[in-house]
Amino acid sequence: MPPDAEDGTPGLKLRARDEQDLQVLAACLQDALVPLADMLRYNRLLAGASWMGEYGNPDVAEDRAFIAKYSPYQNLRPGAKYPPVIIYTSTKDDRVHPGHARKYAARLAEQRHAFDYFENIEGGHTGTANAAEHAYRAALMLSFARRELMGK
Repeated sequence: MPPDAEDGTPGLKLRARDEQDLQVLAACLQDALVPLADMLRYNRLLAGASWMGEYGNPDVAEDRAFIAKYSPYQNLRPGAKYPPVIIYTSTKDDRVHPGHARKYAARLAEQRHAFDYFENIEGGHTGTANAAEHAYRAALMLSFARRELMGK
């Protein structure tokens, strides 16, 4: 997977890890800019088709079977004990469609898992358009961490 910190890959790794090893985290800061969550449909949204060389093609049965094992959206389970998560995305992201974050949050809500969600209407792929929005995002993340880790 690419080391580019400005893509959805860190979020994919974190969410896949979160679903597979639930006891490791007390809270999950989804500060990978935007989550790449639905790996069985990623290739149909925005720039997703250009990533098939890295992740495989979910429309090919063999690739789909492998991808399904780590796709965060498909691996959420009702009744599992996930750490609370904060999900941050941008309506104007032109690489990782905000639908990934929306669907993931909807599935978390449907299964009654704890999460916070914020969708900035500006900002593109980095989630923020200026220093004020960046500071607001940082404040959201820190407030969430304080509440979840320190109970305040």
